[in-house]
Amino acid sequence: MKRLKTEINNISKKGEKIMKKFAMLMMLVVTMCAVGCRESVGQGELGRVKTSSGWSENKEALAPGLHSCYGFDEMFKLDATEKKYEETMDILVGGKVNLTITIAWRGGVDTSDKTAALGVFDKIAANENGLITHKSLYDTYVQTILQSAPKKIIGVQPDVETVVLNRTKICEDVQAIVTSTVDKTLMKTGMVEVTNFEWPRTITTAQEKLAGIKLKEEEQAAMTRAELKKAEGQLKIEEANKLVELKKAEAIAESIDIIKDKLAGAPEYLQWHTVRAMSEAAIGPNNTILMFPYNMPGIDSKQLVSNANLKQMLDQPAETKKK
Repeated sequence: MKRLKTEINNISKKGEKIMKKFAMLMMLVVTMCAVGCRESVGQGELGRVKTSSGWSENKEALAPGLHSCYGFDEMFKLDATEKKYEETMDILVGGKVNLTITIAWRGGVDTSDKTAALGVFDKIAANENGLITHKSLYDTYVQTILQSAPKKIIGVQPDVETVVLNRTKICEDVQAIVTSTVDKTLMKTGMVEVTNFEWPRTITTAQEKLAGIKLKEEEQAAMTRAELKKAEGQLKIEEANKLVELKKAEAIAESIDIIKDKLAGAPEYLQWHTVRAMSEAAIGPNNTILMFPYNMPGIDSKQLVSNANLKQMLDQPAETKKK
């Protein structure tokens, strides 16, 4: 009997020790839950705490900084930075030609309304680290809009030539549609731009040929202008030469008139010149014989012989007449 009581006492003591250890463990758990921990929300992020019973009662997404968590609370984070993406697509224009374009978009979560940002944590799944990535936000809210907006504008154009002529207006319309549509979601657009148009090879070849034709036409026009300028210069030279010849002719005519007027009052000079020329001919190598008196046009031979002035001129020595 004593042995049984002893065993019961031992079991009781062991039970007390186990209960004390369990109580201490529970107290430690309760202490840990009461003290909690500090979770960090990084720069460019928003946070939200999820407890064992659901999301915390915070009315706004948590801003960057340190935030308290208790027990089994878990901090989820959202990438709220801005990032840039590009989409390249083929668009059938006029039912005939595929036009390849590239559209770029930059943006991120609209952080101006942190209450609305809380909804993202319910709609987008986080990765294994509790982070809702920027790419998952883009894929969910932006990508489809970025792919469909250009097709709505460019796909209805009748032909590629119209797209070329209205390219600026078309790009502005695409930007307006993307911005207005994306901004109705939880995302906000910082920039959207159609960055590249890749025309079909047939069009670029035709444009290259057209540019070559225009270049040849410009070269030919330049050569024509040069020839015309040269011809104009030659024409001016000829006109100047004609003017010089005309002035010469006018000067000769004027000198003839002056000589004629001067000689009209002194017929003896011509008569003397005529006699001198005949005299030189008479003594020349041809043995010319001149008979006087004879009739010369406009000269009376008798008057010629009896003219005192002429006789005086003929009688003067050659040296005197030269002086």
